Amino acid sequence: MSDDLPPIPKRYQKRGPFATLLREERARLGLNQHEAARIMGVSDRTVEMWETDKNQPLAITQEGALARLYAQPSPVSQKVLTECEQPT
Repeated sequence: MSDDLPPIPKRYQKRGPFATLLREERARLGLNQHEAARIMGVSDRTVEMWETDKNQPLAITQEGALARLYAQPSPVSQKVLTECEQPT
């Protein structure tokens, strides 16, 4: 391990890989927990529990939840698509 790598922030040290991935993907899409929950078809509390690593969904549920989030266009791609659809 290289000494020049920054330390892992404490907020990520205690979370499992799914919790971290879910939180990062939700942030990338600019969604709050409520919006992410609606997209994934789960409750707000479920998203909170997953992100804080207090509960872990089954692997098949993880895949389905992330697939629904990944299907959402990012804010950047939405802007590009909107600009492309406007007549010049």
